[in-house]
Amino acid sequence: MQQRSETALGLRPRAPFVRAALEGLGWRRGRVPVLMYHRVHPDPHVLSVSPESFEAQVRFLKEYAHPVTLSEVVDARRRGLGLPPRSVALTFDDGYQDNYVHAYPILRRYEVPATFFVTTGMVQARRHFWWDRVQQGMKPSDAVARAWPAIAPALAGRDRASQIGIVTETLKQVPTHAARDLIDAICHPLVPTDDVTMTWDQIRLMAADGMEIGSHTVTHPILSMQAPEEAAWEVRQSKLTLERELGLPIRHFAYPNGRSCDFSRDVIAHLEDAGYQSACSTMEGVVTRRSEMYALERVGIYHDPSLPRFIRALLRACVKQTPVSSLT
Repeated sequence: MQQRSETALGLRPRAPFVRAALEGLGWRRGRVPVLMYHRVHPDPHVLSVSPESFEAQVRFLKEYAHPVTLSEVVDARRRGLGLPPRSVALTFDDGYQDNYVHAYPILRRYEVPATFFVTTGMVQARRHFWWDRVQQGMKPSDAVARAWPAIAPALAGRDRASQIGIVTETLKQVPTHAARDLIDAICHPLVPTDDVTMTWDQIRLMAADGMEIGSHTVTHPILSMQAPEEAAWEVRQSKLTLERELGLPIRHFAYPNGRSCDFSRDVIAHLEDAGYQSACSTMEGVVTRRSEMYALERVGIYHDPSLPRFIRALLRACVKQTPVSSLT
């Protein structure tokens, strides 16, 4: 059975090399990769990993690494303690329903824990995340240019996929309320649906089965673009909602978008006041003794990587010098 499993991974001929590489290139030196997923879904998307790829990755981590919870990473970091060699933690942002439909059964099968950061205002809300509205419903470029003249030069001569990417990234730099108005102006309405995010019952089931649940705000704004009282409400209310619905303390937070410019010392103060013990960014890197508890680095898993690419990403993350974050 074990031989068939490794053969299926395509690792049997190189298994000693893989194990030696993982043991020698960083994980023994107190570096813990915290993997960042968003979706596990059959349809290709920049944020998606296919169920088949995800299962291969989880099977690999179960065999060659030591999966731990985010709480174990945070507790060890706070107490100055080490973790077992080759420790790795898995996280998911946003709360898409495919996390429950596709990811959770695989994690359960291999007994691998994960932390799911939930956008509480989207649970059972029957609406789409704003970036999915742009991806699926953006109007033709001439209509977008009329509604948003400032972006017209950037869209000129680009194919539609590039235009969608430009619009998505530019909207992240627009104040939240203005961005919502722009999205309504440049996108067709999408049909309301019940299958965008996980339901409360699904989240409760996963939590009862040992999966960790964290907060990802109420409405998924970029917190540095919010007024201080709005940012404080987002981090506090999402925690209160999760604790009320689940009957469990919520210790961990993940910043929407999560670059160093997307949060600040003031936002961290709101997190501390609300009682969070850690926060994950999207800054690329691994957690080390130098990591800030409210700016934990992660390794993003995008574009449905093949297993060799996934392994290379892990090895690169473990040997790369992790920068100390600079926050204002």
